[in-house]
Amino acid sequence: MEFAPGVTENLGYYVYTLLDPKDPRCVLYVGKGIGNRVHAHVAWASKADDLKSKAIREIKETTGMDPIHIIAAHGLTEETAFLLESVLIETHRSPYLLNKVRGHGHEKHCLDVEEINVMYGARTVLAEDVEHPTIFVSLNGGKVPGASYPNIKDDSRQLMERTLGIWKVSDWRANRILQVAAVYGGIVRAVYAVSGWDEADHPKGKRKRFRPSGGLQPSSPLLGARVVDKDGTCITDFMYGREKAYAGF
Repeated sequence: MEFAPGVTENLGYYVYTLLDPKDPRCVLYVGKGIGNRVHAHVAWASKADDLKSKAIREIKETTGMDPIHIIAAHGLTEETAFLLESVLIETHRSPYLLNKVRGHGHEKHCLDVEEINVMYGARTVLAEDVEHPTIFVSLNGGKVPGASYPNIKDDSRQLMERTLGIWKVSDWRANRILQVAAVYGGIVRAVYAVSGWDEADHPKGKRKRFRPSGGLQPSSPLLGARVVDKDGTCITDFMYGREKAYAGF
């Protein structure tokens, strides 16, 4: 069902969910928008080939219905809409949720008490005090939510593989790096000693996968710390698509 004439002018920014009509408890997608944005997914489904469009077509073919459209909140500022969208994505994370990326500032949303304690108990380390050439890499998830630190922290093999590669790094830096530090929410969560690297294939060109030499470093002074430069900027606060930083060179 489309919005009636004149309705969209009163909505402002809004946040919406798409539900599976076969089981309305199943949230397929969370989004934000203005105007008729909420209806665009069904309109595009016949022309696109992404997972969300395929799911919408399958629902139409098997039930004769479109996903249920729910306006979770409206009359929002854009900033508030971004916040609520992110919270709902985190709340409804499941194998059925088809959002490709996590929301803005998701690292601060839907946290347990242990994570809150880590976040606000983090130490500060100056980048100039980092003793060994180190690459800090983001495990925030980005376009691969299932690969974020909370999902793999209890799987030692996955955590090491995700941390050590694949990364785009110059040969000059790669030949000097002795540590790879996994970062989530701006805080170092794991540190691996490395010795050398192997070339790895990637759709966007060659990348580096670092070779572990001493394994996990449980006594590293970087663990549980935010790393800041001399201007006070947190270099481990990976925002706006950044995925790595360096110190100790």
